[in-house]
Amino acid sequence: MNLKFDRATNYLRAECDDGCGGLPGILEIDLNAASVTLGRFLPLRRFARPTSMPNINNEGFALCTQAECVNGLKPVFLGG
Repeated sequence: MNLKFDRATNYLRAECDDGCGGLPGILEIDLNAASVTLGRFLPLRRFARPTSMPNINNEGFALCTQAECVNGLKPVFLGG
């Protein structure tokens, strides 16, 4: 499991390990004053685990710089 703040996008990226299917995602803080989850992290977006990657105990997550983006996609590296 891992958390990584992406300064270029202001996203908090979360990576889950084999305990929850290895699903990475983006979290945001609920700022809605009327919400019962005010101040808590909520999933903004979830991604599927790469099909070539087994459901393992991931221990690392590295982001490339914004300069490495191609067609709106930024490379990332997952460690096992």
